[in-house]
Amino acid sequence: MNQKKNICILILFLVFLSSSVYGYGNVLNVLDRESKEKVREEIYSTDRKEIINRNNSKWDEKKELFQKFFYRKNIQSYSETKEEKNFEEYEFFRKGLNFYFSSLNFDLDQKNTYMAIDILNQFIQRFQNSSKITEANKLLNELLKKIEKKDYYIANIYFSMQKNYAALVSFRDFLNDFPKSNFKENVLYKICIIRYRIAIANNTNHKKNISDFLESYKKYVKSYPNNYYHIKKLQDLYKKLMNN
Repeated sequence: MNQKKNICILILFLVFLSSSVYGYGNVLNVLDRESKEKVREEIYSTDRKEIINRNNSKWDEKKELFQKFFYRKNIQSYSETKEEKNFEEYEFFRKGLNFYFSSLNFDLDQKNTYMAIDILNQFIQRFQNSSKITEANKLLNELLKKIEKKDYYIANIYFSMQKNYAALVSFRDFLNDFPKSNFKENVLYKICIIRYRIAIANNTNHKKNISDFLESYKKYVKSYPNNYYHIKKLQDLYKKLMNN
């Protein structure tokens, strides 16, 4: 009897133990699921942050690359524009310089001289900040001096040949073109001589010719009052006109 009772107690103990173990397993399973969810959530959150950070990083890289590309294109465009401008500047100056060196002596054909003057004038106007401006102005002044000398030379040939009207027109044009010329005194004096020649050769407009001579004489004296030699000669010519 006692043996049966002990067996029943043992069976009940085993049932209780098995159910407890099963419940404890269930508890463990629940805890495992919650832990797994938490871990999964943490992993998901971490992955999402990494993805976001990675995307942000990629965007930053793309933005940086775009900015570098845009900056490089701007710099390249600026450099190309600058190089083109420098090339144009160089070509302009080189072309003017070529015509300058091919310019002939003042008493010969001045076609290349005029070409050089035109190109250098354009160069000075278009490239005012060029390092060649001083040199261009120097070359231009030399060329203008050559034209000045040429024009005086031609007018003086008419004067020497006593082609009075041609000489008069040439000297007047010369003064208009070169009002500050070193030849100005000689030109004004020779205009007086031409006026005297015309007055002597043409008796029909004698009074007008004398008036023209006096006007030229006064202009010379006003401009060069200290050249007593020329003034004396012109006064003598005036007396001859009055006595003619």
